[in-house]
Amino acid sequence: MKVLKHLLVATVALVMTNGNFANATEAGERVKKRQQRQAQRIKQGIESESLTKEEVRSLRKSNRKNRRRADKMAENGLDEKERKRIRRMQKRQSKKIHRLKHNDDEAQIAE
Repeated sequence: MKVLKHLLVATVALVMTNGNFANATEAGERVKKRQQRQAQRIKQGIESESLTKEEVRSLRKSNRKNRRRADKMAENGLDEKERKRIRRMQKRQSKKIHRLKHNDDEAQIAE
């Protein structure tokens, strides 16, 4: 009976741990996918010539900075506060991409 009780406690602990790990993994995947979509939007801005060289340089620099921050935060798993901070950084980046793609600057070929 005692062995069964210990087995039950160990199973419950394992299930709870895997649930948290799965949530952290899913959050990390969402962060990566959003960063990939933002990089794709920058690439589209280059192809459509709606971004200048300086705008592309600025967007890529802030993308790298955000990616490094997110990677550093994710080293020990993400708690809710860290996920919110990453979402906020990505939302700001998304707004910046939109603003720069839709301003009326004369775009020079960026590469």
